[in-house]
Amino acid sequence: AVVPVVPASTPAPTPTPSPTPRPVAAWPSPAPTVTPPPEFLAPVPEEREIVRPKDPGFGSTVMLRWQQVESLQDYKGAPGPVFAYPAGINGVELRHWVRPWVGFGLDSRALTFDVAAEGVHQNRTDLMVMPQLVLRYPILGGALEPEAQLGYMGRHVTVLSTKPGDTLPFSPTQFYHGPTAGLGLRYRMLPMLSLGLQYQVLPLVGGSLFRDFGSLDYGTIFPLFQSRFTIALMFDVRPAYITLGYSDETSRNSGIGYTEVISGILLGVGLRY
Repeated sequence: AVVPVVPASTPAPTPTPSPTPRPVAAWPSPAPTVTPPPEFLAPVPEEREIVRPKDPGFGSTVMLRWQQVESLQDYKGAPGPVFAYPAGINGVELRHWVRPWVGFGLDSRALTFDVAAEGVHQNRTDLMVMPQLVLRYPILGGALEPEAQLGYMGRHVTVLSTKPGDTLPFSPTQFYHGPTAGLGLRYRMLPMLSLGLQYQVLPLVGGSLFRDFGSLDYGTIFPLFQSRFTIALMFDVRPAYITLGYSDETSRNSGIGYTEVISGILLGVGLRY
């Protein structure tokens, strides 16, 4: 009899146990760094150095000016003002700042008018130019702006007399020149409204005078002491501005009793640049 051969059963493989994971020492993670927005960052010193202070003043300006004036002239021995006349002064006023507090100015005018008084008829032309060095220093946040000026004035007057009088002297040509000094103050009352004050003196004005006075000796009117006072309101409507004020200009030689006063309202329209 054939005995079947039964193969021996292969024992099932015993599963190998997985190794127990060892604990690993972990360092704590650093806290995340929060970068503040740029507007909260303190400016570096270089940035503070290149930032220029805001100009609290009025900036560089140029103004066309018109003035309705009255002129009174007194001569030695005359009972009162020799003549008075209305006239219009057309001028240009400039303030240009090359540095925040340093600049130069220019004051000029061209005046033509007729004189008719005491039997005299004249036509006069009055040309004036006055360059200046100007210094300013705003204080109280720009609410007050003091100003100082140093300059030199030249003024040329020509006279065309068509009917000479018996008591009124006249000169065909007069030339005034001399150094000037002045002080000014601007007060900003409102963002668009300011008040300006200026006082200028010409301590000793020289000149030349070609006279034809007949028997009257009024030829030596130099030297003259001159002064000018101006008060004006400025309406700031950027980039333009408007001024409305009053001006009084006096020329005097007390030795011979000669005085000339030119005063009246002042209107101006200008631009800022």
